[in-house]
Amino acid sequence: MGIAAHAPVDPESVIPSSWRDEAYARTRQPGPMRMTDGRWPVGFRGWDEGYDPADRLDQAVLATRKAAFPLRGLLA
Repeated sequence: MGIAAHAPVDPESVIPSSWRDEAYARTRQPGPMRMTDGRWPVGFRGWDEGYDPADRLDQAVLATRKAAFPLRGLLA
């Protein structure tokens, strides 16, 4: 969300206690104290690092971008 809004969030940012409280109320599991707790998801790579035409997730993202973004004026 932060990248899409052109305001990336630092992985070390503290997660607000109100969000952690809500997450706990819904799941009865404690949430992380920081965004990603200093870790990146396995296999994460930014879109700017390259589109892999053989990757099914990249194919789905590209198809979604082509279908939805022009409707919102996001792609030329």
